[in-house]
Amino acid sequence: MLTMFKNITSILAIGIIFLSAGCAKLERTPIPGELISKAEIQGIKDIRSFGGGFSEQMQQDLELSIKQESETIFLSQPSGHKVYKGLALSSGGANGAFGAGFLAGWTAHGSRPDFKIVTGISTGAIIAPFAFLGSEYDPQLEDLFTSTSTDTLVKFKGIGALFTPESLFESTPMLKRMQKIVDENFLAQVAKEHNKGKRLLIGTTHLDAGRLVVWNMGKIANSGHPNALSLFHQIILASASIPGIFPPVLIDVEADGNQYDEMHVDGGVKAQFFLMEALVNINKFRKQTLQKVATAQKEIYVIRNGKIATEPKPVKRNIVDILKRTSDDMTETAVRDSLYRLYTFAEKTGADFNYIGVPEKYEFIETDEYANEAEMIRLFNEGYQQAIEGPRWEKKPPGFDL
Repeated sequence: MLTMFKNITSILAIGIIFLSAGCAKLERTPIPGELISKAEIQGIKDIRSFGGGFSEQMQQDLELSIKQESETIFLSQPSGHKVYKGLALSSGGANGAFGAGFLAGWTAHGSRPDFKIVTGISTGAIIAPFAFLGSEYDPQLEDLFTSTSTDTLVKFKGIGALFTPESLFESTPMLKRMQKIVDENFLAQVAKEHNKGKRLLIGTTHLDAGRLVVWNMGKIANSGHPNALSLFHQIILASASIPGIFPPVLIDVEADGNQYDEMHVDGGVKAQFFLMEALVNINKFRKQTLQKVATAQKEIYVIRNGKIATEPKPVKRNIVDILKRTSDDMTETAVRDSLYRLYTFAEKTGADFNYIGVPEKYEFIETDEYANEAEMIRLFNEGYQQAIEGPRWEKKPPGFDL
């Protein structure tokens, strides 16, 4: 389907040239800037917060999650103390096959833990609900990332897309596939785990606000709202919607009694991964809650669906190579920023930090497709081997050991 182009960046570059000449206008009802902070999903309150600042509702929900726990959940058998483990899944597009394979290998190794909090951004948002529900969902996750091609995820709009203002591809195939897997029963299982005191959080970028939005997916699943499943799908799709490549997702909201829409895209625009580092007041949380579990241990695990560093290579003097290289470099900077921020959070809270990503020695196969099935199978197997041999976690981000 894409063999006439070098890669997606080629298409985007051509699109920019055509779009600069003018294009059709798509209508929407955007929320006014002064009402952004008041906007709510009609009928489902307090299910999200802006990243990058303290959130009282996230604080209260985290405290509630402790109260929801049974006496035995998250209990370490050797020590008899609570052990809270958080998993952060990064962006990475089709490279999410690495994270899916790693989780399956981690299960096979026998050391995969039960997580208190699971978060996801972009392709990590697709993986996160399966990781949240546990190892029994590994087969579905494997199928999702090893039986996938560009045609099963996206639909190229054709040359006419170069004259439209929103995106070059349709993400309808991706949505339909998600709807088959993430059904009412799946949603009920998410709600069940949520009520045990676990939390599933997914990040999207709210373009109108210019901010990361963190969604409490378990609370949505547990809401009983008739549109809960549809909203669940919308959020995952939005988090994985690369701007310009895939259409943004318009989410209906209400503010001051009026109906508007918000434009949401890939969460990776604002963060490559996250946990709770910019949402809760840890000192306050300790005083109010952790006194009940004062001896609790904390562990943070980060799976990066890609490498840390971009590989050095000459850049050709053409718009496609320049844009692609610039995009790669900007992503590297964002990954390092997210990794350093989360490591600092771990240091501040006394949590054990663990990070892993695609090995630097791994050689990606150049492909014309967004999702090449053979390459995704290779990446899945690479992740599986990295875990089944016993995960070799990095304890510090690159640069912190200097």
